[in-house]
Amino acid sequence: MINKEVIELTLQDLENLYNSAMTNDADQKILIFYSKLATLELCGWIEESLDDIVIRYADTKLTQEKNTEDFKKIVKDNFGFDYNKNFRKMLMSLIGLISLEKLESNLQERDFLDLKSQLGSLKTIRDSFAHTHINPHINQIEVTRTYYAPSITKRTFQKVYRLLTVIETELGRL
Repeated sequence: MINKEVIELTLQDLENLYNSAMTNDADQKILIFYSKLATLELCGWIEESLDDIVIRYADTKLTQEKNTEDFKKIVKDNFGFDYNKNFRKMLMSLIGLISLEKLESNLQERDFLDLKSQLGSLKTIRDSFAHTHINPHINQIEVTRTYYAPSITKRTFQKVYRLLTVIETELGRL
């Protein structure tokens, strides 16, 4: 099962820091820092969880050490958490296209679409955060960028976690 305790604690800590900063009338940049960090932490957890799902499945199904090593190299060389570009690619390499079709068809359409949507939205936000900086000379939130409070990121985590456990369960049924 995917480990969720560490990310839950991290997101809770960031939410507490964010809320404390809000009540102390802190500099708006501090709130942005906590918002960005919560999103980046969640995205890192998702990427590690996707890798963990496929590696643990490979460890239970692959019998030849060479195949296990080859697959772990594929995972190591795969950066990101986009469903089609990253996760589906790893799954296809591990279970093949026929089993992947079966896996995806066993998922409820709503869950499957929701997972792809959640990961896509997070990737867009993460890319924006990772490729921009906060101007240290201004004390106001940029009006063109949206920063979600850590509480919103925590809700997103709960959705993604549920969807990943559904995938993990279906994968185990193959």
